[in-house]
This record gives sequence, C-alpha cells and structure tokens, in this order.
Amino acid sequence: MPQQKRRMIILTENGKKKWCAKCQDYHPADLSTFYQDLRSKTGLSSWCRKSQVKGTQSKEPDVVTSTETPQVEIQDKAAVLELDFSEYTCLHEWLVNEAWANVRTPTEQAMWLIMSGKKEKEQHEIR
Repeated sequence: MPQQKRRMIILTENGKKKWCAKCQDYHPADLSTFYQDLRSKTGLSSWCRKSQVKGTQSKEPDVVTSTETPQVEIQDKAAVLELDFSEYTCLHEWLVNEAWANVRTPTEQAMWLIMSGKKEKEQHEIR
C-alpha cells in the first residue's frame, strides 16, 4: 500500500502546526519556530530552526552574541569566537535587529558580517 503524503500544515486547537522534514515532527507554524522562505508554498522553511542549527553546527564555528560571558566547550577543533557586548550594548541591539530584518539568527548575522568583511578585504588586497 502506498504511503500517505504528510500534510505540511495542519490546524490544531492550539493553532497552525507545520511539519519539519528533518526532525519528522509538527511544530508551531510561525517565525519563532521556522525561518521565512518566500520560495516555499507555506512561506516557511522546510526544516525548523532547531534542526537547521543542528545541521550547521559542524559546518560553522560558534559565535556567541550575548552580553554575558558564556561557558564554551571546544569540540572537534571547531573555531570559537567570543563576542563581549558588555561595553557596547547598542552594538548588540543593532546586531539583533539586523538579524531579524534579514531573517537570520544573531549568530548567523554576526558570521555574515565577519565573512562579508573578510571577502571585502580579500578583494581590496587583489586590487
């Protein structure tokens, strides 16, 4: 017997729920649980935020964007960048606001800024 296709979004008594293709479970269908993806039919990514973070942890170094000094363990030679915003709280607020404006987490936004600065520096050195 053919397997029944799972519905991407269902309506429950607690509101809309969306299927995560990675963790194989339903989660609230909102931007706090899924990233925005305007190319999809639902307007939300197919993987929930937790699954996407788990999927990228081994690919990217960790970036900490809090005002507290975190306890960070280095695993598998991953680079760790610690950002201390205690003296620059307005910079932290700007980073968080830019992250939400660009549909990124603050960690992803910090990495994007670092990588774009690195690319700009490399292009400048070539000239």
